[in-house]
This record gives sequence, structure tokens and C-alpha cells, in this order.
Amino acid sequence: MAEVISYRFLVRGGAVDAVAALNEVPLRRELVIETDTLKMKLGDGVKRYNDLPYFSGGSTIITVSAAPVAGQGQDGDYAIWPSSTAPMLYGPKAAGAWPAGVPLKGANGATGSVWLRGSTVPAGSQGANGDYYLRTTTNDVYAKSAGTWSVVSNLQGSPGAPGEKGDAGVPGPSSHCFPTASFSGGAGVIEVGAAQSLYVPFGFTVTGAALIADRVGTVQIDIRKTSFATYPPTSLNSICGGSPPTLSNVDKGIVSDLSLWDVDVAAGDTLQFICTACVGIKAATLTLTGFRS
Repeated sequence: MAEVISYRFLVRGGAVDAVAALNEVPLRRELVIETDTLKMKLGDGVKRYNDLPYFSGGSTIITVSAAPVAGQGQDGDYAIWPSSTAPMLYGPKAAGAWPAGVPLKGANGATGSVWLRGSTVPAGSQGANGDYYLRTTTNDVYAKSAGTWSVVSNLQGSPGAPGEKGDAGVPGPSSHCFPTASFSGGAGVIEVGAAQSLYVPFGFTVTGAALIADRVGTVQIDIRKTSFATYPPTSLNSICGGSPPTLSNVDKGIVSDLSLWDVDVAAGDTLQFICTACVGIKAATLTLTGFRS
């Protein structure tokens, strides 16, 4: 009875430049195929790839769409079946027969780790061993092993050193501002021509005015605007459009109709509040309402 010798081939491949650059030592009976030249070398477990000889003798590699049959190829040839699910290498053909094929695709590797996330501690039923879980409310990282989740890290570092205190900022555009001017005549009534002036370091828009007196009477306060460079203003610089805040035989009033007013005040402007009429009132306060622009 003839002795049967079984061989097991290992197969790897790549472009000639890639396998030559790696120049690894192929395992014994490991077949290396240059995918761009279709040349082959067989490892002996000792020599590096560049030192191994190519298969000689005019072997040819043929491409088949199923397992090769006796009528295909010549002795010494190899056949590749590039199946999308199980590509195979056959050869060499000997005595008119093809040997069993060698799979060119290995078995699927183990399933990799999966990242899960949630706001609570992971339940034992979630995930598989080797998976990770991020608890978003605490930044704790859990790893699952032997069916149990355990905290292995935290993505949030320790607090840093306090930073330096910054300069005080100015309120934003929605912040309300209240430029105010107060007048007093002492023991007598407010003097016509008495004035109060303000420098405005920020731009704002006037939305209303409120005038309050110490008693019932008549008083009128004009509001004049000019830049700091052209201060003081004149009556031509009034923002009131001929309708300044006025009390007539009352002790308080609010101006809400500003349709004739110049309501926009720029940063760096000055405002002058000047009494243009007064009867019977000894003290009064005018307040502008508005918002920063």
C-alpha cells in the first residue's frame, strides 16, 4: 500500500513591493502570492522572503469560477477561485489531478468590544464581556467581565487651579440704565436755568422719562445732548423734539410718547438736564429709562 503524505499549506499575499519591504520569514509550507505579478514563493521557516526562490518550471495560475476539474490547466499549475464568501487556492496539479483547495480567507475573528452609554449604572443584562459603558452623568467608564460591570476609569479630570479674576465687564444690550438728574431750589422754587450734566460712557436708547416733584406745581425739564468734545450743548441740541418732560399743576408724570425725540445716545456723549420753567416746585427729579445698545 502506498504511503500517503498530507501537506497543510498556509497562504498569505500582497503586492510585490509590500511583501519585499516587509521581508518576513514565511512559515514552513506557507505560500506567499504576489497579487500584482501572480508569482509565488513557498516558505521554509528559515529564509526571509527576499531570499526565497520563485516557483519555477513554467507554472501558471489560472482563475476559475468553481473547483477546477481535470480538463483545466497543466501539471504544475495553480488555480484560484475568487469566491466572495470562501476564496480558494488549488495546486499544484499533478498527474492530471487537482488536490483539495486551501482557503485563502481565514475564520472570522472574535467580536470586538462595544461601547455603550447611559445616564445610570449599567444593568447586568446590558452588553457582553469585554464591552465598555460610559455613564454620562458622572463620566465613569465601566468594563464588563465575567458578567459584571466595574468602574475602571473616569473621563473627568481633577479640578484645575482657579484662574485669575478678570476685569469687571459692562452690562449687555438688554441691561436697563437709568440716567437721573435732581433739582433743588432750597427754600425757594427751582431756578429757571438750573442744570445738571452727565457724561455717558456707554451707548443706550431712551424708552421713557419720569418726572417727580416735591409738591403740586409746574416744572419743565429740557434734555440736551452733545459729544464730550463739543460740550456744553445749546437749546438747538435738545433731544425732546419740542416736547420736553413737563408737569402742569401735578406732582408727577411719565413721558411714553417719544415719537418726536432723538432717542439714541452714543458712548461718550454728554446729557444736560436744564430747568426751562418752574412755578411753585422746590425740588424735582427726572429719570430716563432705556436699554444699552
